[in-house]
Amino acid sequence: MREAGIGRLVVVAPNWLGDAVMALPALADVRRASPGAVMAVAARPAVAPLFTLVPGVSEVITTAGTAAEATGAIKAGGFDGALLFPNSFHTAWTARSAGIRERWGFATDVRRLLLTRHAVPPVRVHQAGYYQHLTTALGFAPGPLIPRVEVSASQREHAAAILRTAGWDGERRLVVLAAGAAYGAAKRWPAASFAAAAARLAEDGCAPVLVGSPADAPAGDEVAAALAPGVRPVNVIGRTDLPGGNGRQILQSIHDKLLPLPETAVVVCGHGPNTTIGREKARNPFLQGL
Repeated sequence: MREAGIGRLVVVAPNWLGDAVMALPALADVRRASPGAVMAVAARPAVAPLFTLVPGVSEVITTAGTAAEATGAIKAGGFDGALLFPNSFHTAWTARSAGIRERWGFATDVRRLLLTRHAVPPVRVHQAGYYQHLTTALGFAPGPLIPRVEVSASQREHAAAILRTAGWDGERRLVVLAAGAAYGAAKRWPAASFAAAAARLAEDGCAPVLVGSPADAPAGDEVAAALAPGVRPVNVIGRTDLPGGNGRQILQSIHDKLLPLPETAVVVCGHGPNTTIGREKARNPFLQGL
């Protein structure tokens, strides 16, 4: 980055939490090559808290609100370079509109004209390798494809308390199972396969932990129902406990803003299929008693 005259770089994060985690090795490659530069991350509200746990991130910009507001938040940072992990035209346009001189990303759609440096997307590679392909093409030496975050002692204690409340004995090794998928069963391992894996893990002395968003609760219930007798998962699906998250505040907002709407009102979800107010009132366990 020094050769390009970049002292302040903003990395635009992927929009989904799983993809954001897979981008961490590439992010670490950039940080390792440029220890003296400011490296900020711009991310959607649902993803931004993750980057407060990532070593080497100088600041986190939450891109909420309208497109103009997101552009303004990035422009206020005074960045001279932008690394764009999302492939959308909108992302490149935002970086250009923010007045960022160097704009790097994959040459997808017609946004190639908006980029000052670009790479051709690879095919049939792991998602972590996909993002690292971009940074390697830009000249950053590749490191191990292992995502890394730094978790404080207090955060570990908080997580342990959540797990104990959900049934963990505090001693068994934990293995996480993410049973849901954003766009339905086509992207999902069958519940019976998850259950078989959980049973084998339990035989080896491990505690299977079910994780996911509230939209993944039905998939988690399928896995739990398919488990052999005596195998009890630690189910924390739907928790909102990344730093900055506040489950109570979210539920209060749902109570005040969404539940008064007509039951036929369509809810367009950020993670999961569209639904209605009436369906969520009837089926969503997190809304019972609100």
